[in-house]
Amino acid sequence: MTKGIFCSFTILYFLLTTPQLFAQTKLGVKGGISLTKAALDDSETQFAPRLHAGIFAHLALGSSLYLKPELLYAQKGWKVNGGSINPEDVSVTINYINIPILLGYNVHEMISIFAGPEVGFKLSAKRKPSASSWVDTMEKFDIGIAVGSNCSLSENFGWLPYSSRRWK
Repeated sequence: MTKGIFCSFTILYFLLTTPQLFAQTKLGVKGGISLTKAALDDSETQFAPRLHAGIFAHLALGSSLYLKPELLYAQKGWKVNGGSINPEDVSVTINYINIPILLGYNVHEMISIFAGPEVGFKLSAKRKPSASSWVDTMEKFDIGIAVGSNCSLSENFGWLPYSSRRWK
C-alpha cells in the first residue's frame, strides 16, 4: 500500500513540475456533494449525501486533450432504514483520500468529457448509531474508474457531473 501511495505522489510531482507543461497548467480547488450507495446482500440501502473536497491540476496536452490529476478527501457511505429485524435507521460513512488521474477531451469550449483510474486509501469508517458488535470490514485500499463531464460556466468556475465506480 505504501508503494502505491509513493508511486502516485511521484507521478503527480513529476507531472506538476515538468517545465514544458507548467506554462499550460492550471491549479484549482474543488468540492461538492457525493451521493453514494452500497450493494449489500441482506439489506436495501439508500443514497446518502456525503462531502468531497480537494485540489487538482489541469495539464493541457494540446488544443483539446488534457490530463487532470487530483488529490481529494472524499466521504462515501449509505443509509439503511430500520426494519423488522433492526428497528433503527443505520448510517455508515467511510472517509478516503482519493487520487484520480483523468484524461479529458474538450468537446466544445465549454464542455468536456473525462475518464481515468482512481485509487482510494481508507482513513476511517463510522456507523451511526454506534454498535459494539459492528466490525469495520471495508478494504483499506480501493481502486476504480472515474467517468464524467464538465460544463464550464466561466474560465474559473464549472459544473461537474461525475461518476466513480469501484472495480476491486
